[in-house]
This record gives sequence, structure tokens and C-alpha cells, in this order.
Amino acid sequence: MRLVMVSASLLLSTQAFAEDGPVTSPTQTNQVPAAAPATSDQTAGQISAKATPDTGDAVWSLPIIDRPYVLPKSRLQAYADTPIVHTAATTGTTPTASDTSFGLHLGAGYGVTDKITAGLEYSFAFYDFEIKGPLAVFGEYQLLHKERLSVAASADVTFDFDGTNSTGGNALDVGVHAGVGARYLVAPKMAVYTGSPYGPGPVGRQFNVPTDGDNAITFDLPLGFAYQALPQLFAYADTRVLQVNIANKGMNDDTAVIIGSDTGGVPLTLGGLYTLTRVLDITAALVSPDLTDFGDKWGVSVGARWHN
Repeated sequence: MRLVMVSASLLLSTQAFAEDGPVTSPTQTNQVPAAAPATSDQTAGQISAKATPDTGDAVWSLPIIDRPYVLPKSRLQAYADTPIVHTAATTGTTPTASDTSFGLHLGAGYGVTDKITAGLEYSFAFYDFEIKGPLAVFGEYQLLHKERLSVAASADVTFDFDGTNSTGGNALDVGVHAGVGARYLVAPKMAVYTGSPYGPGPVGRQFNVPTDGDNAITFDLPLGFAYQALPQLFAYADTRVLQVNIANKGMNDDTAVIIGSDTGGVPLTLGGLYTLTRVLDITAALVSPDLTDFGDKWGVSVGARWHN
């Protein structure tokens, strides 16, 4: 069976404390005058400087909810996780068959510039000792990174070496994905997002364009909520609110599939990231293709993301 990949993206503030200086007499000379209080414009400038993705460690070591989607220039991130996918079939209330698949998802991104990251991802299942799976070549561009809003556009070309043709034989499937990762802070530690909650990687895959012409071209609308519970702990939950079949729709397929409908179900991903050290993050996720069928179909993954 083909592995359903769990996919799957991650700032410490400092405060300055002033101490009272020694008392000096009015007759002392060469005294340095105290600095004037910062104006509102200066304060705004300091806040926006924190969010500029060209300050290297100063930005990338911040809590995930404040990081940009892309890497600073010349920085590298490598990541891996081990998806486990369980499926079962039942007749009435009696289980008739079940299967559990194990796999590996590998990826790496490189900061070409402070706004552009390029990379690769490869996934495969440990099935019959084969390592065939999808290889994605991706690029992303940071469109905006402010105090509250971070937006990056991404696109990838995916080559699935474990694809099938119309007769069920092996074939190379090629697909193109594009979209945006966008995260907006509704509070200092809370955000809503679409696409991925963090990067680097293919952070936006709202548009799916198969190149074989047999499968539908679709537009998905994912929506999620993220919470920075601790400076080191980032948690998120997301679902697919809507899927629209733009072209090549099957004769009996719906044009639009809405969450909660008979065909849309209630997909849900729960995930988290823990910053173990300055260069290492630990990730975990639980995926349900449909909560109404959670007992029969689910997936989990545990992994790590390392950056220099």
C-alpha cells in the first residue's frame, strides 16, 4: 500500500535591565547626559528589525511562531521523520483486514538569499525492501515578514517513482504544487495559518496540478491554529476546509468538497515542535484523514530538524 506521508515545517526575546549609577555632585564635570526616552517611531523600528529575515541567528533562534518561513542566506536545514500509517477494513463492526506501514521522510533546504530557500524532499515506505517514493524539488520566496504576519510563496515539482499507470503497472507520476504559507498572529502566542505553520519546505500546496492529464487539477484550502505554549514548545492543529476540482473532474465527482460532507469528511492534523537546542528541533504529529473513521485510518510521525 502507498504510504500517506505525514507532513509535514518551528524565538527568544531579550530584555535590557538598567541599574542606577553612583550619585555624583553637581560640581563634577564631563558627565554623560542620560539618553532620551525612545520615541514611538524608534520603538516601532526596533520591533520591525526583529522581524527582518537577514539577521541570521537573531531571527532563527526565536520561537517558531516568530520565525520567517525561509532560511537566512547560506544557512542549511536538514530534517527527517518516520511516518507510521495504519489502515483497516471492517464489515459492519467486524474487522476484516488491517495493515500498518512504516516509512521515512527526508528533506533539506538551503538559504540561497535572505528571501529565497531551495531544497529537496524524498519519502518512501519500507515495503518489500523497496525505497520508491515521491521526490520533490522545491523553492520558496519570503513575500512578507512583519511583527504579526509572515507570508511565503512556494512551488515544487514532485516525481513519484512509486506511481501506477492505468493498467496498474509501475509508472513515474509527475505533479506540480504551488501556493503560500501564511501565518498571522492574533495574539503574541497565538496564530492562524494556511499552508504550513513553519518552514522551510513546500510550505504552500494549495494548487495541485498532475501532469498525466488523468487526475483532477485541484485547489485546497487548509486552515490551522498555532500556539507557542512555551518559548521552546510550539503546537498546531489544522484541517482542510475546502477542495475544489478545477479541471479533469471525474463524471461522478463533486466540483467542491467541503469539510464535514459525505465525501469531505473531517481531516485533522495535530502536531508539535520542541526546540531542544539552538540547532535542533524535535517534531511529532498525529494525522487523521477523517475523524469519523479515526479507528481505521490514522498516521503518526516523530522526527527532527537540524539547522546550522
